[in-house]
Amino acid sequence: MMTSDRRTFIKNMGRGMAVTGLAATGLARCTSPSDAGSESLFVTDRNHPEPAAMGYDRLPLAWYKQTVQRLKDKLPGVDAILLESDKNKVYFTGCFRGSGERTTWVFFPTQEQVDLFEWLLQGLKEKEMEGKTLGADWTLSAQQGATAKKILPQTTFVDISQECVGRSYPH
Repeated sequence: MMTSDRRTFIKNMGRGMAVTGLAATGLARCTSPSDAGSESLFVTDRNHPEPAAMGYDRLPLAWYKQTVQRLKDKLPGVDAILLESDKNKVYFTGCFRGSGERTTWVFFPTQEQVDLFEWLLQGLKEKEMEGKTLGADWTLSAQQGATAKKILPQTTFVDISQECVGRSYPH
């Protein structure tokens, strides 16, 4: 077993930081993409990254709808499909959000067309949200507002997006 004293440890740590600093300085001096190698792939303005062209990094929505329909067609007698696997969620929806430490699911009814916002509101009604004030990080569209008035007529929706976006919260 090899041990070192505190002085040697600090000296080695300082050398490591100096080498890291020199490497970062060298990368910063790159003037062309060929000089930078893979560093040229970094976004230059993280506040305004350029999105990929439509269809470049995702398949069209029609592809996902057809893929889900093919799955539904293979499952006679199944009333709904519930997916937990990240691979299946990506494959059937195009949503590339991984579950990470918080599990998420995808739900597809097999025999009916569902207005997902109306379905959400029905669930909120069952959770006794009628008459409450609900904060949402968007302004409801006219159609969403009409649906909300139909299902939760006494509920108020307020736009809280300014409180959510770009805010720093203590950990």
